[in-house]
Amino acid sequence: MGAAPWAALAGAAAQIPADHVHQQARDEHLRSMTQLPPDAPKVAMLVHPKMVALDLIGPLTVFKVLRFDVQLVWKDRGPVSTDVGLALMPTHTFAESFHEPDILFVPGGTLGTIDCINDEAVCAYVVGAD
Repeated sequence: MGAAPWAALAGAAAQIPADHVHQQARDEHLRSMTQLPPDAPKVAMLVHPKMVALDLIGPLTVFKVLRFDVQLVWKDRGPVSTDVGLALMPTHTFAESFHEPDILFVPGGTLGTIDCINDEAVCAYVVGAD
């Protein structure tokens, strides 16, 4: 019985390098999955007051899973309230956003959309973000 604990320790010690290698492999895999590829499509998503939050969150999730380069864009970086009162933080202003995104995404919402159509700054951004 005296040798059994030492055998267990020896077996555990033999596992350390293998576990370490597996951890390194997991870390490398995680890095590769979270880093954007150099040719990642550029997506500008307009965050506007009264937009339907789900119209932004669902597509945003898909773009992020696909490792697209996504920016949440509005006039300023202050919180923007959605249709359900959820405040979202833009990551970029109009001036800071992609000059020519591959995708310009505008979420819906009747009241918010009408306000955007009547907002000269928003219309100028949308027209200029071609």
